[in-house]
Amino acid sequence: PGGVKRRGRVVDAEAAKAPREDASRGCQKRNKESRLFPRLCLSTVQTLAASLAIVCYCNSLWGDFVQDDERAIVKNLDIRPEQPIRELFRNDFWGTRMQSRAGHKSYRPITTLSFRINYLLGGLDPLGYHLVNVLLHAGTSALFAAACELVAMDPLVPALLFAAHPVHAEAVANVVGRAELLAAAFFFLAFLCYGRAARSARSTTPAMLTWTLATAALAGVSMLCKEPGITVLGVCSAYDIYVATAASLPALLRRGTSPKPGEPGPPPLRALALRQGVLAAAGGGVCAL
Repeated sequence: PGGVKRRGRVVDAEAAKAPREDASRGCQKRNKESRLFPRLCLSTVQTLAASLAIVCYCNSLWGDFVQDDERAIVKNLDIRPEQPIRELFRNDFWGTRMQSRAGHKSYRPITTLSFRINYLLGGLDPLGYHLVNVLLHAGTSALFAAACELVAMDPLVPALLFAAHPVHAEAVANVVGRAELLAAAFFFLAFLCYGRAARSARSTTPAMLTWTLATAALAGVSMLCKEPGITVLGVCSAYDIYVATAASLPALLRRGTSPKPGEPGPPPLRALALRQGVLAAAGGGVCAL
């Protein structure tokens, strides 16, 4: 009694567990020793990443309007308060009618609206525009850290690299780069909402649907900041299948038609199909426009 049979002899149950527990502790110890940096809580990593982003790009605060800033801001009547706000949604990013053959056809009304708010607060003083860009980059770096943790990645090093990497210099230092910054911020917000949707599938369908619809809405906002923002729908779909669900199609089909006894929420396959359907509908709606 209390023992297990191993190769013809009875071994005490506690003794049988001991090697496995020792091996597990040894593996954990090796993992800790192999870490270059200690594991920090998410809020600490986000604070570090945001602070580093500000330090790296604060020298851009005293820059002027350059290159495309002149056309998109200084000469763009859509950012002026005397221009009806509905014109933001009729014109492209440069203030030209969308139907015009001379227009660029880049439709980014949310970004233009942010320039309009800047103009209301400080006119054409470049400092305010550059300050918003630096703060947006800091906030996006913090959101990126949360996205790393969502995919089970230690966020410290990736978030610090994201904050300090020179590839972001053009987006942060040029005021028109705000389109990329805003699109990235809403991109990561949409992705984080979808992570909540995937986790909510284990509880109730209304919660899952709410977070999935929030994802679709934020993807739309990201696209209205800059067109590539809509690609977050594809990222969420891939994350759901390969990371959140983490099961092969045969395994999903075996357990997908009915939940396990005592398990709340919809069956796994049905929940996955529902989330993917919302993403597909959102993407299809954008294509129809």
